[in-house]
Amino acid sequence: MFWQMDFHTVTLGKTPFTPSVNIVMADSGTSLNMIPDDDFYALTNMFFKDKKCHTMLNTLMNCECTKEEHE
Repeated sequence: MFWQMDFHTVTLGKTPFTPSVNIVMADSGTSLNMIPDDDFYALTNMFFKDKKCHTMLNTLMNCECTKEEHE
């Protein structure tokens, strides 16, 4: 089962973000969510610009953070 929703502006913490798409799908059985590459790189630049990050062998991105950021 899935739902289609309008998607315009979101807030991540206190940071507003306007995605490149305006419709999203939510699937009740999905454990992996995907976003357009342009949005992914915009978000990573917004939140991890000054962090040391790398892509792991499983293709997930890993970034260093402080103890406070981790909590």
